[in-house]
Amino acid sequence: MRGTPDVVVVGSACRDMVEDDPRGWRLGGGASYSALALARLGLRAGAVVVADELAAGSSEIEMIRDAGVDVRIRPGSRGPIFINHETPNGRIQQTPQVSDPVDPSALPEAWRHAHAWMIAPVAAEIPDAWAEIPPPDAHVALGWQGLLRVLEPGARVHHRQPFVSPVVWRADLIGVGVDDFDVATTPADLTALLRPGAEMLLTDGVHGGNAYRVGEGGTIASSRHWHSIPIREYVDPVGAGDSFLSGVFVAQVEPSLVAGCCVVFKPAPETQEFTLVARYESVRAADAVQATGWPLAVAPALEVIAAPTPEELDVLRALEARTRQAHSRPVKLPV
Repeated sequence: MRGTPDVVVVGSACRDMVEDDPRGWRLGGGASYSALALARLGLRAGAVVVADELAAGSSEIEMIRDAGVDVRIRPGSRGPIFINHETPNGRIQQTPQVSDPVDPSALPEAWRHAHAWMIAPVAAEIPDAWAEIPPPDAHVALGWQGLLRVLEPGARVHHRQPFVSPVVWRADLIGVGVDDFDVATTPADLTALLRPGAEMLLTDGVHGGNAYRVGEGGTIASSRHWHSIPIREYVDPVGAGDSFLSGVFVAQVEPSLVAGCCVVFKPAPETQEFTLVARYESVRAADAVQATGWPLAVAPALEVIAAPTPEELDVLRALEARTRQAHSRPVKLPV
């Protein structure tokens, strides 16, 4: 990639041990999921990651590169390995291999001027020095859960209580899940560790989640709930939080890439001016107005669109699968 990317992603590419892959593992990690999501949503992304030899040479890394991400892997580095067990009480993890830290010196000089940064740790591999790397006016997102894991080779992964750190304090947008901290910890306990003006996305799987705006002194200035999209079966939640955080981040960094995907515009009968006439139930009209980029006309009475049904989602997913299959075939042009 020449010049400065739209967004820089920092973290590790881990290997998650699984039984349904001939290799016995598949690629994971917040940096992997975030980089792919950000690129496919339209941002020019560069990623600085640590990864062991198998992860670095994986087909998933090539897929991320094919999506347009400039992936820079430090030679000889190690990313973590996880053994994941999903239980009714949350995920239990073990790790036969811990991660090397991501060294800020590995960052290309031109990338230091990027105006958007996704700090996506999975194994507490982000040193505090990264807080000083983004420019003062840059927009920074953080996957907080990746800083809360305590890894020891061969042992079960433990969670530490949320804490304030230079990286946490630098973040403008913070994502974390309800299963990433003790049940006695309240949203107010979390926002007390964040700087005023930051926004925290507290995800809760199929139950949706809540967004909290941080006020002075770490108080909760405002909050709102969002609903999750209906699903038929809860299969594999790994990477869902990272991808969700990336989607929200894109909406904040480059609103024009997503304006219109959560609302409906129609031209006004007389003036033909694009007018907001409907919104999905998890979207506020004020958010659409803020994200549009021009003085948006809003109809006096907005229609509220219900979330898609599982059947409708099945149709869309099948269509996407057929589209990917069709695009994977070589195109022969007549000569």
